[in-house]
Amino acid sequence: MLGLEFRSGLTSLVGRGSTQQRRKFVLPDYVKRYPHLLPAMPLGINWCERYLLARKQYPDSHVELEARLGRLTPDPGPRQTKFQNGVHPFFFHRLRQEMDAWEDHGGEWAGKTGPQESVDYFFLVDPPAADVDSVQQLIRQTVTFTTDEKGEPVQQRQFLKKDPLHRHNLRYTGQDANSFETPDLRLSVNVEHRVDPSTLPLSTKTSWVRIKQRRRYLHKPQGATEPIWAFDLTTVWEAETYTQAEILQRQDNPDTTVYEVEVECLHPEFYLNDPQRNKVYLACTFLLKLLNMLDRTKTFQWIPE
Repeated sequence: MLGLEFRSGLTSLVGRGSTQQRRKFVLPDYVKRYPHLLPAMPLGINWCERYLLARKQYPDSHVELEARLGRLTPDPGPRQTKFQNGVHPFFFHRLRQEMDAWEDHGGEWAGKTGPQESVDYFFLVDPPAADVDSVQQLIRQTVTFTTDEKGEPVQQRQFLKKDPLHRHNLRYTGQDANSFETPDLRLSVNVEHRVDPSTLPLSTKTSWVRIKQRRRYLHKPQGATEPIWAFDLTTVWEAETYTQAEILQRQDNPDTTVYEVEVECLHPEFYLNDPQRNKVYLACTFLLKLLNMLDRTKTFQWIPE
């Protein structure tokens, strides 16, 4: 199940990505059973290292350690490929049914929320006039629709500036690589800065709007006092304006709907602060949770791009 945790380890040799160095890490015994993970391990470990550096660099902001399923497609730019967020609707709905069944069995699952609807409004803000070297900043206003204790509708608003610090793309390879059930993977470290609404213009034109309905499944490993993992399955309708996005939502056409699957470690320190665990343990556990979303009977690997 998706809540599987590593319990023991062995010593192995793992490369360090672009530096081509080789270091000894204590890898869990489970890795032997999942050769799919081995090519992804160096980037996975580096990903956790990047998180640790970001936490030191931005102690007052929220730093995310997350992974998204999607598809790597050709791109004419210098990177030659781009990551397209989202999975096939059949895969999305099958996964949702499975996660509903797993969550219903209890165990280490700590509950689920949703579908929770919210709207993201993206807009550009000019830098202060005195800061001639700065560029426009992309701000996100998220409006979440909830109810109060009396059942009355309430709108919660939050303004954020999200900066992607590090991204690693991994391509799914195998005999079934062209199947709609074989998503590629993006590992990300992001930092979210809260923005004071009083510093923003009174009115502005949105550059992009996303209407979202999210189901969140929370997982609390043994020994944790709060959920450590969040599995988010989100249906998205997006366009340049809210009206256009709302039309797409009413149509509910799979061809114009984005089906997003995201996994976030809400509290990586649960592992990183434990003397019996480390960044290697966290990377293994994270990749294994992603692996369990797919059909593990097939032979495939995630290859770094």
